[in-house]
This record gives sequence, structure tokens and C-alpha cells, in this order.
Amino acid sequence: VVSIDQNPQLVRESNPGDTPILFGDAEDPNFLAHLPLERASWVISTVRHQDTNSALMSGLRNLGFAGRIAVTVDTPEEGAILAREGADVILTPFTEAARVAAERLLDDPS
Repeated sequence: VVSIDQNPQLVRESNPGDTPILFGDAEDPNFLAHLPLERASWVISTVRHQDTNSALMSGLRNLGFAGRIAVTVDTPEEGAILAREGADVILTPFTEAARVAAERLLDDPS
């Protein structure tokens, strides 16, 4: 597992024993070309920007990445667009968190 972030401070402060964090731009084809994609079966984007995820998916496919891609979205509309563009899995953390919170609250006996 390798993480990528555009925040240089986060990259500098990462713990060497944790998952490695690289500084980079998911929309930069030159950066993507230097990732160890030949060993990756998944690319998971936690960036919640449709344009960035679109560019990432396009860049990965242009590089011949044959693995699966999961993207994170804020709205069902963004998810539908990215699914049409080829995302294998659409992650909706706010919707999923709200569902889990509601389940917990409804199951709370107090």
C-alpha cells in the first residue's frame, strides 16, 4: 500500500513505520507514470473531486493500468458520472457514515 498526498507537510510528518506517503498530484500523468502500478490490483482515490478522479482514471488507463479503480464522491450524481467513466467502485463515505450512525442510534436502548 502506498498513499499519495498533495500536502507536503503531511508527507514530511508521516511516520516511516506507517504506510509510505508520496508527495504527488493525481492529475499529473508524469507522476502517475512513476508509480508501481504493475504490482497494483487496486487504485483507491479518497479525493472527493469529480474532475480529479476523472483525470486520475484517464491517466491510469492511458498508462495501461488493468486493475480496478475505486473513487470517493460526495453526491450520487458524481458517482453516476464516474461509474459511466469506468470506476469499478464508488465510495460514499458521508452517506455510509450517516447510515451507520442512524442504525446505531435506532439500536441504542437508552
